[in-house]
Amino acid sequence: MSAAIRQTRSEKVILWGYALLVYAFLYAPVIMVTVLSFNNSRIVGLPLRGFTTQWFWVVFSEPELVAAFANSMLLGLVTTCIGTTIATLLALAFRNPFPGNDALFYLIIAPIILPGVVSGVVLLNFFGLLGIPLSLWTTALMAHFTWVLPFCFLSLYPSLHRFDRSLEEAASDLGASRS
Repeated sequence: MSAAIRQTRSEKVILWGYALLVYAFLYAPVIMVTVLSFNNSRIVGLPLRGFTTQWFWVVFSEPELVAAFANSMLLGLVTTCIGTTIATLLALAFRNPFPGNDALFYLIIAPIILPGVVSGVVLLNFFGLLGIPLSLWTTALMAHFTWVLPFCFLSLYPSLHRFDRSLEEAASDLGASRS
């Protein structure tokens, strides 16, 4: 075996080790919370005292927690619908160049670049300056929308940008309108 092959294998081992460490760092807390949620102890932590689903029954028997869960699911659904609709329209608009499209593109993806805490503080100050009362369907919806829009846009933009224009031309030949 040559030295280049051994070096490639050692690089591969190092990269795999690095990837495993990154995934462990990302997913270990989620796995730990999941495991501890089945712990039969009033104290959250190790050692495990046994297996129970008691805490799930406690959570879902509290009307306030069920209402909060329902609000979260509904807010996520509404945010997804609005974000996907606006992102689709934006991606369609970006198929043809227009004045200021570069600036608008960077404005759309800015929430990805900014840390979430910074975006939250900026939005809180913005809502405070405008005198908008904090509520689920005004400020929380707008905050979620600003976070979701760039991800929806960056998912849809490449697909719509590669879309075959001859299909649109064929549809217009058959009577479809441009709108």
